[in-house]
Amino acid sequence: MAITMIVILALIVLIGCAYKYRKFKNKFLYVVMEIGNNTMTVRIRCMCLPNAFHAYTFSAARQLQFVGVQIFPPRLNLRWDDFLVKQILLQKELRLPNSVKISVWNSIKIRRLLRDTYYTILFLEQGGIYKLVPFDTIQLEESTDNLLGHSRST
Repeated sequence: MAITMIVILALIVLIGCAYKYRKFKNKFLYVVMEIGNNTMTVRIRCMCLPNAFHAYTFSAARQLQFVGVQIFPPRLNLRWDDFLVKQILLQKELRLPNSVKISVWNSIKIRRLLRDTYYTILFLEQGGIYKLVPFDTIQLEESTDNLLGHSRST
């Protein structure tokens, strides 16, 4: 009887902790990169921003330059030198990281995607709701690449 009560109590505490953790994670604003084609998409959280959506501006002078993936250790490698996130109130500038840790399963899926024609696009996510990144400035290049990312054809 005592063991049953301890197991039930442990489950209640575990569920409570998971709920609190989920609520805590939903408070943040994430910059999410979606990589996809016509049959599959993968969304990867690239940056965590601690403030509300309207506290930031986003700009890029050029398009995404490189997307690559490593299986071991699983990482998404990016190069977008001109992508800039600016915190409006503090005038603090942030840049997209060059490397993002991902799961092995996502690295395998992304490797499959990168073998063929694909697209990349940036979203903002908060509490499970996605919104396109509103770029303040982005220069148009004379190419057929996706405005918010990169597409490649082999």
